[in-house]
Amino acid sequence: PSAELSVYVDGPKRGKGVGHALYDSLEVELAALGVTNLYACVAYPRVEDEYLTYASVRFHKRMGFEIVGHFHGCACKFNRIYDIVWMEKLI
Repeated sequence: PSAELSVYVDGPKRGKGVGHALYDSLEVELAALGVTNLYACVAYPRVEDEYLTYASVRFHKRMGFEIVGHFHGCACKFNRIYDIVWMEKLI
């Protein structure tokens, strides 16, 4: 079984371990339910801009996820076209 994870940490709370704590808790609960594969679908800029950086990808890599798929020009966010990467972690 698998689960797709997504959390959003706003402004001043970023960089304080909130996302890490949420993902840690989710991982424990999902493992107890028998989930073995975690996935994250992340918007990915070809070049960082004022709307989107690589921060989410870096966060997921620190949490043990790796990129398993890269889709080009398929996401519209902030009226711009971005890539999408799928990231996976086996637990």
